Amino acid sequence: VQEQSLTISLVRHPPATIRQLRKRAEDDLPSMTAALKASGHLAATLELEMETNRVPVRVTFRVHKGPLYKIGDFRVNYAASSEDVPPIPSQLGWNSRSAASVEQVEAAEETALHFLQTHGFLKPKILKRDVIREDIHKRVDVVCTVDPGASATLGIASLHGLVRLQPEVVRNRVSWAPGNRYDIEELKTVEKELLRSGLFSIARTTVLDEPDGEGNLPVRVDLV
Repeated sequence: VQEQSLTISLVRHPPATIRQLRKRAEDDLPSMTAALKASGHLAATLELEMETNRVPVRVTFRVHKGPLYKIGDFRVNYAASSEDVPPIPSQLGWNSRSAASVEQVEAAEETALHFLQTHGFLKPKILKRDVIREDIHKRVDVVCTVDPGASATLGIASLHGLVRLQPEVVRNRVSWAPGNRYDIEELKTVEKELLRSGLFSIARTTVLDEPDGEGNLPVRVDLV
């Protein structure tokens, strides 16, 4: 909360007048309140007090955090229905004791996107987030709408950067066959295996946008 306050960060550089100081402090209130709400204290409020009849002037922010709201339910809906899209797991790293913080919600969203990226979908994205606040039980229900995007299958690996090594040294470590569904973790595993071999300082895979004649997306493998 303090990091959001210019009044605090510039305490050794006060403005020229009391009026300017009050304006600076008042401008701090929305961002400081937002920081509290982002951590799950959705009913938080702040009060500003200024003692101008003393030297130096004293500025006091009185923080009323209020109760910590918890995540009650977290659901993911698809923007378009398709038989190819797998259902998102009900558990995405949160539980009923998780604070209703922006950090927790974003982490759950990232887990949902990563799940799709391991099940054939190259570029899923969050379209919108609906937050329903329930004050009686101090909980928040979150509904995310996700566009899974088009499903993708991997094509051949094109190798770039080899100087002395034969291509077979790399191809023997490529685990996918043309036509396999896209799985971001499989690509990461290949990169790690190539680096672990001790033959490369850089091993990076990139899925290309233009499909081949079979409808598969070629994978560029850059090596140093």
